[in-house]
Amino acid sequence: MSVEAQGAFAFCKAARPPKVERLVFALMLSEADALALARFAERLLLERELSALPIKAARLHIALFRLIRCNGPVLYAAKLAGQDVAAAGLKLSFAAIGSNKQSLALQSGDAALGAVQEKLGVALAKHGLRATKLPLQLPLATGLPRQPVEPIEPFTLTVTGLALLRAESDLAYDVLRRWPLNKLRPA
Repeated sequence: MSVEAQGAFAFCKAARPPKVERLVFALMLSEADALALARFAERLLLERELSALPIKAARLHIALFRLIRCNGPVLYAAKLAGQDVAAAGLKLSFAAIGSNKQSLALQSGDAALGAVQEKLGVALAKHGLRATKLPLQLPLATGLPRQPVEPIEPFTLTVTGLALLRAESDLAYDVLRRWPLNKLRPA
């Protein structure tokens, strides 16, 4: 093919959009609870003969907010907002399981979890950050068709920290900053 002919098709090359960074605030579980939960997920998938990819214990987390527009000043403000939130040794209860999109997840209506999410939302607004509030759930496995929500024997989990994650997906993320949770402080 001639150089002129190759140039004629240059318009077909789509410009690759810049990679959008996803920053997520999430609650991290105690190691013991994460291991127990990972075993529960594997057992559940086997019992129900579901072919899905279980999320490894070290990757289990409860996402609270996804930040919008993630550049340098946003990262600094996000770190300040994270410092404003505390809730150590927080015990949460999950009493239902189901799937949204392609993730099998524990569902929670726990008031303490809602309070932490609300407090973080206030801190994000205080520092001028825009964020999308996420459903209060704990993904256990990916790659499933939609499953109806059903009650389960309640799981009580201990949250050990709040983390700011740079997320590729539910399975892949880097921890940018982690704060141990102490006790819920008044706003």
